[in-house]
Amino acid sequence: MRLIIPLVTVALAGLATASGGFALGGSALGVGGLSYGGAGQSYGGNGPLGLFYSFLDPYLRYQEFTWHEANYLCHSRGMQLVSLDNYQKDSLVSQLIGYYGVRWIWTSGQRSGYQFYWANGTPVGLYHNNWSYTGSQGIPQPDNAEGNEYCLAVLNYFYQDGIVWHDIGCSHRKSFVCEPYYG
Repeated sequence: MRLIIPLVTVALAGLATASGGFALGGSALGVGGLSYGGAGQSYGGNGPLGLFYSFLDPYLRYQEFTWHEANYLCHSRGMQLVSLDNYQKDSLVSQLIGYYGVRWIWTSGQRSGYQFYWANGTPVGLYHNNWSYTGSQGIPQPDNAEGNEYCLAVLNYFYQDGIVWHDIGCSHRKSFVCEPYYG
């Protein structure tokens, strides 16, 4: 009982703040009726490595977002969508996705021309690569199967291929992971 009361108090205090906390309701700046404090305000992560996992957040865990909505929600937290540019980060995120049974998440990866890039400017696959060997057409990723697959998501055994990267249309709805901005 002692744990529940402080958590409820913190949650209600966050809902009550007018200028910087979490709010429920119809906000023109919010997504799906949710709004965070002003852009640039950092709320920090809720998991290892200072990352924020939407599927661990009590207000977001049952919701999924387009890539642009997820990107907005990360920026409104003073963060950015995660760049899985090294084995440690990719492994950690994959382990949590597997542990919590999350079907898929957005990353910061976006296609420009014929190459994908992380939000930090690093080409996807330069230092670490976890592209799937299959997809809806049974060929290695990225495959641009829908003709508009400009965003990079991590899928959890969707094509019986492991917890791996796929190029996906940005309008699909998924959970997301944010990370702090790095220099």
